[in-house]
Amino acid sequence: MGKWVIGGLLLMLGAGLAGCRLTPGGAGEEVAPAPPADPMDLVGELTELQGAYPLKVISAPGPYGPGEIGELAGERELLLRDNDFVQGVTGEFQFFDLPGLTFAVTIYQMASPHGARRVYQAVAPFGDSCLHLGEENRQSPLGVAFHRDVYYVELVGRNVDERLSREITMLAAELDNHLQR
Repeated sequence: MGKWVIGGLLLMLGAGLAGCRLTPGGAGEEVAPAPPADPMDLVGELTELQGAYPLKVISAPGPYGPGEIGELAGERELLLRDNDFVQGVTGEFQFFDLPGLTFAVTIYQMASPHGARRVYQAVAPFGDSCLHLGEENRQSPLGVAFHRDVYYVELVGRNVDERLSREITMLAAELDNHLQR
């Protein structure tokens, strides 16, 4: 019985350190780039979430194209350019029932799923919890990061708060569902 417990703990530790992967394949697998993705109305995606959740807009969702990538990504600009950034959107919100606890949502659309995965692998925070969203995901006390198809998504709270973390996780699942359409 003891060896099974130790084996299970090692598996859980490995999943926590490496992030949760919900699709088959190894970390070193190279995938041929897909043709460029059609731009999605990312601002519309974030706006739709406001109808599904009681969100107060702190900073309205704003789109960013390749020309404004530095404003959106800062030090990540080169990484995004190297992985064929198409467009992005970011906005800052607050749940009405959690005053003072704000969070930012940022969606990066790449030209291929391979590009989104590479960005995720390079910048997603380490987390200790695996969720059922995206193709790979990580959760930390401040938020959630995942990638789905051509999208790399971050939902990051400005404060560590268990209630905010729970709400961000549910919102991330809803956003993941929207991106699958």
